[in-house]
Amino acid sequence: KDQSSCTAWNYYASSTSNSAAQAAIAVRNFAQAKLDGYFPLIHCGTSFGHYKETREEIIHHPELRDQVRRIMDRLKMPFVFPEEIVHYSEWIHAMRHRIAERQTLDFSNIVSTVHPACHYHKLVVEDAIYDRELYDGQRTAIVTGLVEALGAKAADYS
Repeated sequence: KDQSSCTAWNYYASSTSNSAAQAAIAVRNFAQAKLDGYFPLIHCGTSFGHYKETREEIIHHPELRDQVRRIMDRLKMPFVFPEEIVHYSEWIHAMRHRIAERQTLDFSNIVSTVHPACHYHKLVVEDAIYDRELYDGQRTAIVTGLVEALGAKAADYS
């Protein structure tokens, strides 16, 4: 219904010159999603990292939190920030077997290689999903896990 704005102006939330304005845009985006009845899945890897870092900044810096609350009050919007920030690839990974249940094409003769793009990586390595069964955990598991769940063979990219 209402517009939202990208928050990843400076890539890192902690390096922005106006942290209150940037954090307020993040909070406003989540407030708008809640008002519209959505739980946001973040697509952009940069925005995902920014939202995660902004959440930490808001939690650990009461003065920033107070500034953002005042901005949200002026906008007449609730102060909303989810407990967990979810990147869409995490949802795809969690749902890969249910996605495969709906599959109508046979992928068993397909061999694919996966080059994880920036949207599959995370600013903080602990936020990425790795699986020891997939290349000994040396690559993110999101796309390769989906490829294998759909019955295709994942080959080594190199």
